[in-house]
Amino acid sequence: MQVHITKTEHGFAVPIPEETLLSAGFKEGDVVNIYVRKGCLEVTDPSERRYDVEKMVAQITDENLPDYIDSGPPVGREIW
Repeated sequence: MQVHITKTEHGFAVPIPEETLLSAGFKEGDVVNIYVRKGCLEVTDPSERRYDVEKMVAQITDENLPDYIDSGPPVGREIW
């Protein structure tokens, strides 16, 4: 579906059809977070915590790298 982005007094607006809005679990008046991820706009519920694995991994340093935990030898059919 294509829609036109329109300029408003305080920014821009993208019309979202009611069926699309409701199927995504949103309703009129909801507060949402808007992100740009891989060149796309992403609208999320602020009560749902989102993690960006790439950003989290990029924050790993030698200082905060956890110690290795030895869980012992295999006890089932797992392969080490």
